[in-house]
Amino acid sequence: MAEPLAAWMLLALAVAATFVWRLAGVALSGRVAEEGALFAWIAAVAYAMVAGLMARVILAPGGDMALQTMGPRALALAAAFAVWKLRGRSLTWGLAAGVGSYAVLVAAGF
Repeated sequence: MAEPLAAWMLLALAVAATFVWRLAGVALSGRVAEEGALFAWIAAVAYAMVAGLMARVILAPGGDMALQTMGPRALALAAAFAVWKLRGRSLTWGLAAGVGSYAVLVAAGF
């Protein structure tokens, strides 16, 4: 009985920790100039974190993706980038192309 309670308490703490930073972001967002150096730095850090995560997913994935060779991941990345660029840098289209092409390549046994 104590283990489920502990799990729920840990979940509540994780949610609270996340919302503290979100609330701080909301409170400070009106004070940061969009053309300022601080905003540029925040944007650069955010893009770097996304790029690092994507590099890790492609180069050193975990779970079931680790069972696949580099080929399908590289081709799916190329497809995602090409569609993203051709569709006017649309994240939705790029993501759909990457996920869809990876699914097709894996299902085809590539």
